[in-house]
Amino acid sequence: MLGRQADAVDRRAVASALGQLHAVDIDIAPRPARLRLSELPIPPIRQMPPEFDSWLPLIAQARSDAIQLIAGIAKTRSITVGVTHNDIFPGNVLVHERRVTALLDWEEADLDWLVWDLASSIGPFCSTPNGGLSMSATEEFVDSYRASGGRVPPEEDDLIVPLLQVKRVLEVLRAPTDRHPRWDYQLANLRTYELLS
Repeated sequence: MLGRQADAVDRRAVASALGQLHAVDIDIAPRPARLRLSELPIPPIRQMPPEFDSWLPLIAQARSDAIQLIAGIAKTRSITVGVTHNDIFPGNVLVHERRVTALLDWEEADLDWLVWDLASSIGPFCSTPNGGLSMSATEEFVDSYRASGGRVPPEEDDLIVPLLQVKRVLEVLRAPTDRHPRWDYQLANLRTYELLS
């Protein structure tokens, strides 16, 4: 397959590819036995290495906030649903000559909130060196996404940062059940969560 792994400099191309995916408006049923974000059980806090002890109050609060946020969105808002990839990060995107040539690993793909997929995709491509979020890079990403037909409307933009926080805390909560947990990455997720707050 032609291309190299995407990087932050490829954010426009990645956003454009995601916008083209989200532009697809087809009437299909969700995948069997797959839960949408609004239906997911949020994992409990499990045993983590000792260096996470000081983070446990934040993890507990973040978990509670994620549950409330998702339930609140599902109950009070009508969010745009469509085909989602649900795992857009540099390792799953190939780029050649500033164009995306492939989106890899469709294992998590389903029908879900498009803004969830957008928020999850922004994180890896719009982060600052200290783990925060570059607002100018995020605006560039969203503009490129919409220019390519992405259907997340501007009235859902207020959910991008909160859902990016949900993505971070879900990764931390799921880490103890990973085959090979990357604890340094999970500590970075917690620092990013704090910066996004």
